[in-house]
Amino acid sequence: MANQTSQAMKWTEEHNIVFVREIIAHSPWDHKRGSTERGERWNRISATLNSLPNPKFKVSQRSVRDRYVLLEKKHKQKVRKEDGESGTNPEESELDQAMADIISQMEESDREFEKASTEKKKKIEDDAEKGEEMRRQSLETFKESQKRNAECDNPEKPAKRRRTGSDTVGYLREKCEIEQKFKEEELELKRKEMENQHQLHLKEIRLKMKEQEDKRKKDESVREQMSMQQQQLQILMQQQQQTNLMTD
Repeated sequence: MANQTSQAMKWTEEHNIVFVREIIAHSPWDHKRGSTERGERWNRISATLNSLPNPKFKVSQRSVRDRYVLLEKKHKQKVRKEDGESGTNPEESELDQAMADIISQMEESDREFEKASTEKKKKIEDDAEKGEEMRRQSLETFKESQKRNAECDNPEKPAKRRRTGSDTVGYLREKCEIEQKFKEEELELKRKEMENQHQLHLKEIRLKMKEQEDKRKKDESVREQMSMQQQQLQILMQQQQQTNLMTD
């Protein structure tokens, strides 16, 4: 369906310029590549383009993404060709300047999200190591404490004797109590660790929501400005057409 939509529309230079302006206004690079949020930005771009009376667009989310990929490929090929031609310094068009800016933003976004993903993964691994170290130290401390208590209660080594049934029961009971205490301490450490991770996650969510809200307000302001400029451009074009008709 997306290909049919794209084929049904003939792209002109004017279409391309209006298109890249909308990309800059909606800044899809604010969200990770492949994310639902970035897909929503492309949806908004296609919806805005379809609402314009002039030039007329007939696009979908898929078709505008495919169009951007094509423009990016052509721009990079053009830059490589110009770099290979010595002594040439062609003047950049509005489309060239916009594409250079968009490509730069997209690539920087990919690097930043990749860096954030790596740092988050490392933090999870570090937290797991710290939790394991805390459990190990807690168990060692408990064992040392039990050993000191046993030495204080029995300062002299008793004479070796045959272990009776009551001794065995007492030993097993003490062993169970120690193991139970180990389990309780380990569960408490895990509970605290999970609580800390939960609080950190909530903090990250609140921060992300605030950033998105701030960005949304900024985007709204930019879109309003772009819309006004587009309307002014359309008025000027209509006036020019009327002038040409009167002249003819």
